[in-house]
Amino acid sequence: MSPRKNSNPEPETIISFEQCTGKELKFLDALFGEANFNATKAYELAGFEASYQNRRPNACKLIKKLGPIIRQWLDDAGLNEVALKFKLLQKIEARETKFFQHEGKVIETREVEAHAIQLKALELAMKARGMLSDKSTREIDQIDQIIEIELEKLAASREGSAT
Repeated sequence: MSPRKNSNPEPETIISFEQCTGKELKFLDALFGEANFNATKAYELAGFEASYQNRRPNACKLIKKLGPIIRQWLDDAGLNEVALKFKLLQKIEARETKFFQHEGKVIETREVEAHAIQLKALELAMKARGMLSDKSTREIDQIDQIIEIELEKLAASREGSAT
């Protein structure tokens, strides 16, 4: 069996705005603006053309390619890794005040755990660790590897039956 070829080479990383194409700059602008950090939407807004099935994977590849620029932008905004972890921990411990009324007047207030905020923070933390996703990059890579192996087996069996 021949060594496995990588049919999807990783895109070369871009580390400065000067290295970006016009569409990549539009992608970053849309990502931080109108798309509200939705990479697929930013990909479409930037004018990249791809089939519906390829938009999301292509947007993910572009995020990886532009990763250093995105990280620098977040760092410049005070959202470095340590700050984000600290903020996430605060949200996991979030509390809120509940007001109880009778005849239009507040008669009691209680501080309680903010379960909706805590749940969202927990989901984000789990996604960041790769524990919670529909199709993580790792799973997609594994499926791609299995498909390639099965195609190689099929090609080998066809060659064997032809001789």
